[in-house]
Amino acid sequence: MRLWGQDNGLVNAVLRKNNLLIEAVERNPKTLNVLRDLYALKAKNGKRDTLLESEFYSKLDHAACELTREIISILESGNAPKLNQGARRQLWQFYLYNAYKRHPDIWKPYFDNLDIANFKNKLTAVLIDKGRSPKKAKNYTNNLRIDEAMKNNAVQMARAYQTDSVLQNLQNLGVIIGVAPAGNSFILPSLSFKVGKVEDNNQKGTWIPIHPKYAITPVGPNAQAMVLPLDKRDVRRLNEHWYIMSKTVISTSKKLLVSLARNVDRQKISFE
Repeated sequence: MRLWGQDNGLVNAVLRKNNLLIEAVERNPKTLNVLRDLYALKAKNGKRDTLLESEFYSKLDHAACELTREIISILESGNAPKLNQGARRQLWQFYLYNAYKRHPDIWKPYFDNLDIANFKNKLTAVLIDKGRSPKKAKNYTNNLRIDEAMKNNAVQMARAYQTDSVLQNLQNLGVIIGVAPAGNSFILPSLSFKVGKVEDNNQKGTWIPIHPKYAITPVGPNAQAMVLPLDKRDVRRLNEHWYIMSKTVISTSKKLLVSLARNVDRQKISFE
């Protein structure tokens, strides 16, 4: 996210609770699109153990960020990166498999339709059936953040099910790198994992922005990285596509965010 930051370390963002309630803000990137302690384990005494996060998964994520910086550096030098199977696996493991689970918007449609009260009542009944007193069972479910617990469990499961066959498939995926033309840039949406089509190049796929100038999409199998120059219409289509799906949108250009809010949400916003 820092790649979209300003010199002062802040990012320009549009917060879209719905298309009638939109806010233009400048924020510290650490406060946006963050699900904390996703890999923390909870002991029976209620204490969180974040060792798995700090000593294992965060290091994997850091390695993927370093790979992204290396790819961008090669692209900025005017060359196409050569990615071996290990690099491709790391790239897609991060952007397609792990990062997907960490985006807050992934969960919203589910939780919007979840009857939390009914869910807690059923959980209370189960706990009582397992031997807890009605009072302790009710206190437990009343204090439980159902959405947080489910997100943590889902991420743990996503990590656990990264079998050899999954990793094999990921490392066999090639990559197309779309390059925005001068004077244009990609937004950073909170949700980009949906098929979008670059019409003029007929390149249909799941496009994910990794830099204001670059977006990637998988292609397979075993294809080397290919750089694909996009035109401003391609960039506009992708930005609108990502914007529509997202609740938080970041850009290096305030003008672009104002334009997207006007054209998509029919709302006038200002950063002043």
